[in-house]
Amino acid sequence: MDAEALKKILGPKTLNLLSYVAVILWFGLAVTLSGVFVDIEHRESRFDFHCSGAPERSDDIDNSELYRGKCFELYERRYNEYSVPIYGFVIVHCFLVGFVCAVYAQIASPIVDQLQNSKQSHDDEGRQSRNDEKERMGRKLFLAYCYQLSIRLVTGVLFIILQTLLLYRFEILPKFHCSTTGEDDQRRIIPLELECHNPRAKKKTFWLRALLVTNGTYVLLILIEMLCIFLRRKTFLTDHLNIPDSPQGRSQQKGRK
Repeated sequence: MDAEALKKILGPKTLNLLSYVAVILWFGLAVTLSGVFVDIEHRESRFDFHCSGAPERSDDIDNSELYRGKCFELYERRYNEYSVPIYGFVIVHCFLVGFVCAVYAQIASPIVDQLQNSKQSHDDEGRQSRNDEKERMGRKLFLAYCYQLSIRLVTGVLFIILQTLLLYRFEILPKFHCSTTGEDDQRRIIPLELECHNPRAKKKTFWLRALLVTNGTYVLLILIEMLCIFLRRKTFLTDHLNIPDSPQGRSQQKGRK
C-alpha cells in the first residue's frame, strides 16, 4: 500500500492532527513488526531447535532428528496453542483499523465538505436555516467521529487481550523440557525426557513485547483523544477538524464574553 492510497483511506481532513499522526505511526510500526515476525517465523525451524538425550538406534543414522521434530511441535503448541502466525495477527489488526477509518472517511468526508463550503456565504438571507443545518451536520459528524474512535478503542483492547490471554505467552523461554516417546533397538516404545533449547526465543519475546507496547500506546492515545473531545465537544469542529465559523464555536465564544 503506497502513501497516496493510505492517505485516501484514512481521510486526513476528517481526522484531527493527533488522531491522524497516531494512526499513521501505528500503521508504520505495525507494518515493521509484521515484517519482523515474518522474518523470525520463516527463519525459525526445527533445525534451529536443539535437543539432547535422544537415543539412537543402530539402524538409524540420525534418529534424534525425529525426536527433535516431535519436541519442536510440542514447543510450538505450548507458546502458540492455536498455531496463529504472529504476522497474520498483526495484519488482521491493520486491516480492521484501515477498514474502520475507510468507512468513517466515506461517511464524514461529504459532511466536512458541506461544512467547509457553507462558510463561504455571508448574506443574511436564510442564515438561521443554514446555521441550523450546520449544527445538525456538526452533531452528526461528532457522533461519527466518536463511533470510529470507540470501535478503534475496542479493537485495540480486544487484540491486546487476544495476544496476552489467548494466543501467545508473554514470555517465550529458550529452554524446554520435552516429554515424548521413542523406540529402542528392539522397536519397543519407551518414554523419553529431552532437554531442548531454542536460540530464537529471546528475540521473539522481545518483539512480542514491542507489539504489546505498540498496541498499548495506540489505545492510550485513543483514550486521551476521547477525553479531549468530550471536554471540548462544543468546539469540536474548530478545535479538532479545523472547520471555522461553526455554530458550536460561535456559541462557545459568546459564552466566554
